[in-house]
Amino acid sequence: VKNLITNKKGYTLVGHLANKLGRIAADSMGGKESKFNGFTDAYSITVFNNKIFTAGLTEKIAVDSGFEIATVIGSFPDRAEYDPEVKTLVAKLVYEKSSMKLLGLQIAGEGEGKNFIDVFLVLLSQGKTIYDLIEVGQGCDTSHSLPLSLLNCIGFMAVNQEEDGIKNIGPAQASSFHGTFVDLRERNEVDLAPFPENSTHIPLA
Repeated sequence: VKNLITNKKGYTLVGHLANKLGRIAADSMGGKESKFNGFTDAYSITVFNNKIFTAGLTEKIAVDSGFEIATVIGSFPDRAEYDPEVKTLVAKLVYEKSSMKLLGLQIAGEGEGKNFIDVFLVLLSQGKTIYDLIEVGQGCDTSHSLPLSLLNCIGFMAVNQEEDGIKNIGPAQASSFHGTFVDLRERNEVDLAPFPENSTHIPLA
């Protein structure tokens, strides 16, 4: 079956695609023309209290597939921070550097990330870019909604990296960085996940 990201034939273990193919087979048997355009992989798994979601290509698979890629990684709340049930999510976006085309998204943490993955999967299957992430809307409920979606935020990070030279540094690069980090987080965030020793804490608020 054709992978809509790589445009190459491949295999997928996603169950809902098998159900879609079943519908296409039923249409065919009923004399109705029906077409399956291809697939984009999406998986999720829960390990103890942590949930891991992925859609599209990981960084390694994208490189192995011949893409010249860039990535951004960040930490985000899964809902409004004043919600007592708020949890933290870490998300990594993979995109093609030349075209800004979306290639993949991975989300992990104790929070709920499936809704973000579901929206991203639609954009991915349509060949959208990092600029389309910025335009993603969301239903607003002041009791728990985020001011900006995780998808908006990580899209802005990618645009900042490409247009303004604000390079995103992930954990691997941070561990080997020789210099001083300025930590702008709130005190409770620092206490929850302390930064390396070579950092100065200057909270924004």
